[in-house]
Amino acid sequence: MPSAPWIVAALLLVLALVVSAAFKVRDPRTTEDAFLSLRLPDALRSMKAPQLLPYAEFALAAALLLVPSPLYVVVAALALALFVAYLVVVVRALGFDEPVTCGCFGKLGLGEIDKRTVVRNVLLVGAAALALVDAVRGGSMIERITDFGGTEWGWVLGVLAAVALTGLVVHGGSAETTPVAESLEDGEEFDYVRQPIPYGALIARDGETVALHSIAMSKPVLLVSVSLGCGSCIRTMEHVPPWAAEQPMLRVVMIAAGTQAEDAPDLGEHVEWMTDPNGITTRTLGMAYPSAVLLGMDGQLAGGPVAGYDEIESFLADIDAELSEAQAQFEAAQEQQLQEQSV
Repeated sequence: MPSAPWIVAALLLVLALVVSAAFKVRDPRTTEDAFLSLRLPDALRSMKAPQLLPYAEFALAAALLLVPSPLYVVVAALALALFVAYLVVVVRALGFDEPVTCGCFGKLGLGEIDKRTVVRNVLLVGAAALALVDAVRGGSMIERITDFGGTEWGWVLGVLAAVALTGLVVHGGSAETTPVAESLEDGEEFDYVRQPIPYGALIARDGETVALHSIAMSKPVLLVSVSLGCGSCIRTMEHVPPWAAEQPMLRVVMIAAGTQAEDAPDLGEHVEWMTDPNGITTRTLGMAYPSAVLLGMDGQLAGGPVAGYDEIESFLADIDAELSEAQAQFEAAQEQQLQEQSV
C-alpha cells in the first residue's frame, strides 16, 4: 500500500493551520474579537494569546511537516489537542443565548458559529486523530515525502487540487467584490446622496413601538446596531457611550440584535437601547453588526450606514467634526448678532 494516503490527514492539517495563521496575522483584531465573542478567559488575552496564536499555528504546521519520528508522535498529539480544544470552544459557543461571530480562520472564516462550524471542526479533529495514528505507526511526513515516487506525488497533488477547487467553489463569489474594494483603496471620494428615512419601527425598553420617522423629530439620531455575541460589537459598545456623553445635540440609540432591550447591558444615561425583533428595520437600513447610521431631523438619512468597528470610529469622528463646526458657526452668528444689536 502506498505511503502517501497516510500523510493526507496531516497534510490537510498543515494547510488548515497555515491558512488560519496567515489570515490571523493579516488581521489580528479579528482574533482578539473572536476571544471576546467566545467568552474565553481574560487571562488568555492578558497573556497575549490572540497575538501569539497564529505564530503557534505556523510553528505547529512546520513541525508537522518537518519533524521526524519519534518526535513526530508528540507533534501529532499536540495538533490533536489543539483541534479538540477548538471543537470544545465552538460547541460551547452554540449554547450561548446570542449568536456568536467567530473568525476561526481570520476574516476568511468570519461568520456566525452554527452546526456547520461544528461539523468542520469535527472533521479537523478526525484528521488530527488519523495523523496521530500514523505517527504511532512510525510514520512522519518528512520521512514519507523523501521516499516519494511518481505515484505518491500524484496522491499529494490530487489532494491539493481537490482542496484548491473546494476553496474556489466555496469562496468564488468574493472575486466580484474586489473591484469595489480597490476603488475605495484608491481614495476616490463620492458625494453622499441623502435618502429618505425608510419605513420601519423599533421597540423601546418599555415595550413601546417607535417609528423611524418619528424617532428623530426633536434631534438627529445615531442608530448603532450590535450583537451581544460579537467581539467588534463589544468594542463598539465600549467606544460609543463616552463619545455620546459629549454630543448633547444628538440622540444615540443602540439596537440590540437577538435580545430584549431590557436584557442589554447598561451603557449609561447618554445611550438608550431599542430592539428590532425580526431584524427587518436594520436590514432595510442596510445595517450589519456592528454598524451605524445617522438619521436627520428632516426625514432624511444624514450619514451612513457604515459597518465595522474601524468604520464606525471614523464615522463618529466625522460627526464630531461636523457638529463642532456647526456649533462654532452658530456661536459666531450669535456673537455677530449681539454686536449688531449693541451698535
